Amino acid sequence: LPPHRRWRIHENDEASLRTFGRLLRVLYATNLAEGAKATALNYRGRAPEFGPARVLDGKPQTYWTTDDAVTNTALELWLKDTRTFNVVSLREYLPLGQRIETWALDIWKDGDWQEIGAGQAIGARRLWRGPDVTADRVRVRVSGPACPALSEVALYRESAEARQGKTFDTAAWRRLNRAGWKIASASYATPDSGAAERAIDGNPATLWHTHG
Repeated sequence: LPPHRRWRIHENDEASLRTFGRLLRVLYATNLAEGAKATALNYRGRAPEFGPARVLDGKPQTYWTTDDAVTNTALELWLKDTRTFNVVSLREYLPLGQRIETWALDIWKDGDWQEIGAGQAIGARRLWRGPDVTADRVRVRVSGPACPALSEVALYRESAEARQGKTFDTAAWRRLNRAGWKIASASYATPDSGAAERAIDGNPATLWHTHG
């Protein structure tokens, strides 16, 4: 945040940050996975210290991991009762490196698993944010080049107030009339780079590049 001429953070920025902080505190006040039971088809040596329950103990230094040969696997959370959530927090145990390349989230609904989200990499923390979903069972599927080391799976529900922010209208951006636009300057121009006007001609098949 830039300081104001009075060498203080502007009041508008301060108010925005305070609201943001309050919304975060509300979001993380209740982990809806608390009290759940975690199960997994495999955990390292069947030793409790590497069992699936470690993703629920709130300790970043503990983790669920599998035998070395098991790199494509899953764990399930059996919630205490039916819960509604829209944010899922995933964390890896990073002292062992980033091992998970892909992940997916499923909920048990109408007698079958239904995928609600998926992505690549988790690292220090990955937050999945989606619409409200209601379930009493959640499954996390992971795969990678080595056995996973997952230290947290948590469920939260973001408030309606936090979801009132405006989203960027990409369709409106594509509809912008560029007829009056012109290039003021272009760095790294080379004979084979093409005209810089190609970057704003609205045609995705043309481009300006600096490869030369």
